[in-house]
Formats: sequence, structure tokens, C-alpha cells
Amino acid sequence: AWGGPLALMNFFNEHRPPSVPKATILTEARKKTAAAALKQQPTKEFWEEVMTQFGQSLFLQNLAPKSEAHPHFRVKFDWLMVRGKNDHIENYIKVHEGQYADRGASDGKFRQSSAIDSINWKEPVTVTGRATS
Repeated sequence: AWGGPLALMNFFNEHRPPSVPKATILTEARKKTAAAALKQQPTKEFWEEVMTQFGQSLFLQNLAPKSEAHPHFRVKFDWLMVRGKNDHIENYIKVHEGQYADRGASDGKFRQSSAIDSINWKEPVTVTGRATS
């Protein structure tokens, strides 16, 4: 294991895209969910891949068009730590598996290196041909 709940929250904050809000306070609820996530997936490499996946998905970057059913939904640390309401699988597992990657991102053509250092969130993302409202 490489760290506890605070280390995981800080890692998320350091490597999240700018369009994803920071988690600023480690509440008891966040400690509990992050500790459970780290118990299940204790390696830093796992979490590096999770954060790399954010670069493969407009949804994970909060840049995809919103659904009518959830117009105010935003990906954030708390969402990443919990289980999906329908399938009861932890969202960080689904992110790691690439389930939220944009089409074409999983075939290697658009995939960044899994090394966290290769992520450049400072580059602006331009989305063309998509509704943004």
C-alpha cells in the first residue's frame, strides 16, 4: 500500500482534469469510502491508471453533453469512490477498466501512456460537433 485516504484524495486532486472539481475536505464519509477503495485496490499503479483514464473520456472530464435525466451531474472524487446505483460496481473499477472511455480510445489509437507523468491537463480540450448545453 502506498498511502491512506488523504494520500488518495490528494493524488486525485493533483491529477484530475481542471474541469473536475477538487475534493478539499477529508470528511469521515470520504475517509471511509477511500479507505475501502484502498483496501480493495492498494497499489499506486492502479490509481495512476484510473487517473489516466480521465484523459480518454469526455464524460469523466465533465465535458460530455448532459443527459436530461441528470442535467447537473458532475464527476468528482465522491462519485469515483462509490458504487454505481444500477450495477453496484465501484465506479473506480469501471473507470480503470475503461468503461467510460470515448469510442476509439480503447483501441490504442488515442490512448496516452499509462504513466501518469504523460498526462497534460493544461492543454485545452476542444470539442467539435457536439452539443454543449
